[in-house]
Amino acid sequence: MEHALLYAVCGIGVFALGVLIGRYYAPDLKPLKRAARQGRSYARALTAVVAGDRDGAAAELGKVVADDVQQVEPYFALGCLFRERGEHERAVRVHQSVLLRRDLDKQARERARYELGQDFLAAGFKRHAIRAFSELALESPKHTAALAALLKLHEGEGEHAEALAVYRKLTSGEGAVRDPSFEAHLLAAQAAAAAQSGDLDATRRRLEEALAIDAGNLHALATWAQLERARGRVSEAATLWERALRAAPELAPWIYPRLEEAFFEAGRLDEVEGLLDALLAREASVGLRLGRARLTARRNPRDATEQLVEILRDAPALLPAREELGRLLLQYGTGDAIRAEYESLLEVLKRLGRGYRCGSCGHAAADLFWQCPGCRGWGTVRLAWGRRAGEGAAPPAAVRVGAAPAKVLPARERPALGDGAAATGGSDPAKAAESPPAVKPGETTAVIAVPRR
Repeated sequence: MEHALLYAVCGIGVFALGVLIGRYYAPDLKPLKRAARQGRSYARALTAVVAGDRDGAAAELGKVVADDVQQVEPYFALGCLFRERGEHERAVRVHQSVLLRRDLDKQARERARYELGQDFLAAGFKRHAIRAFSELALESPKHTAALAALLKLHEGEGEHAEALAVYRKLTSGEGAVRDPSFEAHLLAAQAAAAAQSGDLDATRRRLEEALAIDAGNLHALATWAQLERARGRVSEAATLWERALRAAPELAPWIYPRLEEAFFEAGRLDEVEGLLDALLAREASVGLRLGRARLTARRNPRDATEQLVEILRDAPALLPAREELGRLLLQYGTGDAIRAEYESLLEVLKRLGRGYRCGSCGHAAADLFWQCPGCRGWGTVRLAWGRRAGEGAAPPAAVRVGAAPAKVLPARERPALGDGAAATGGSDPAKAAESPPAVKPGETTAVIAVPRR
């Protein structure tokens, strides 16, 4: 009897213990169920993005946010999705709400501030973007993405001093490679701005610093030469143009007319012949030969004509040489010689004939097309005034001179040599591609590739 009572008490105790464990120590399945729901929502959002259904993806991410407001990742995904959809105001609000959270760690805060800058940039609010990236760079000086975005923004806004400061921060880390030419270009741009404001002392300091970094930088040399000529110091300007020609003989078609003018005004034109002959002995480029022929035309038009004919045998499409030859023939040539040159010019122009280009994507072709092979658009064909038939997009920005080898490409229409063409490095090739033709088509020029940062 006693044993039975003992067994009954033990059984009741075990039963009570089981009830207590089940009541107070059972695993909570709610987090597991929530994670499963969020996983399914993430999967459906990913599928919607791949399928191009951004509205569906936003709806699924909204479910995740509503289910658990403590998580940060769905907010980042939702903000990026709003930005991609062009809903910049909503993207800004999402990332600002993340920044207001007190439980945010440093990495998430940096990411939220960077995404906020990207939102402002996508919306076109560049000053707000600069402020956001600047605050991030101040908090995290080694945030390379923020510094790179700041550099691009300052360059685009023409704030070259700020761009140079950011670039030096960006390249100050261990193992970073600095580009002296890029720094010299920014300093030369600062010098040009200082010259326009009348601060000649600042102009000279910037140019001296630029040439100390990159002695053969054409941008700095040309800016300094133009400054000296404007001040009436033509001999100093001539010396600077000589340095420019020695540093970048491949750009002789642009440099030589300015050099010749400066040497003529300084009474030193006799020195130009020796300079050209010395450079031609090192590299007999077409540009240098054209400059030599122009100099020869001052004294002996017949010899200059022969030199131009030899140049055109090597470069039949070099229209500046044909222009110079045409001028000489009109002054000194016979009717038969003028007619022969005109017929030759017509053949060249036929080979350089313009084609047709898509007004939407820029695809070019020799023959007219009804449907663009590039973007598949209908009725977008236009006359290809901006580029030659068969050409692709315009070449990238070309500002570096003196370090990278030159590559001769078909140029945009620009004033003929000696007519005051714009200085290299100060123009925007992307805008020039859409500008109306200035003068003769088909001219060639040297384009210097810029090492990418």
